[in-house]
Amino acid sequence: MSKSPEVCPKCGRRFPEGSPGPSWCPGCGELCSSPEVVEPSPLPGPPDFEEYQTPLERRRWRLCFWLFFLLAPAAVLLLALLPNLFKNVISGSVRQFLQMVAPFGIIGTIALSALGAGYCLAKLYAKPRTTGGLVWATIAFAFALTVVYVAILFVGCLAMLPRSTFL
Repeated sequence: MSKSPEVCPKCGRRFPEGSPGPSWCPGCGELCSSPEVVEPSPLPGPPDFEEYQTPLERRRWRLCFWLFFLLAPAAVLLLALLPNLFKNVISGSVRQFLQMVAPFGIIGTIALSALGAGYCLAKLYAKPRTTGGLVWATIAFAFALTVVYVAILFVGCLAMLPRSTFL
């Protein structure tokens, strides 16, 4: 770095002796140092996506994803296979109502678990710059996970059919 000039070349204001360079003129606000002075580099941009998350955070998102993804079928099995689980605790009309709305509970459970798992995947793998981008990535991952759930259900139903139906 070179030494700051004694007088501002733009407005003629005098600098105090021994002022460090590069100096900004208090009169005109311009940089008043010699051209060979290197200007400071611009501020760095936002850090890369990988710098936002530590390995511990990534491990937590993976665990969260697998919990959402694997606990949803368990919850659906409980809703579908054990509708009379609380037969002695719940009165007759309430029990009938719960049995009637059980299919909606199953659909809601799959939808919520797909959205939760999709959010975890979006936080892990998508690089959204905005909240809207994160929302769209979550919806896309949730849709893909719903397709995976339907494919697993289809294969499970095929496995339960007797072999004679395929011949």
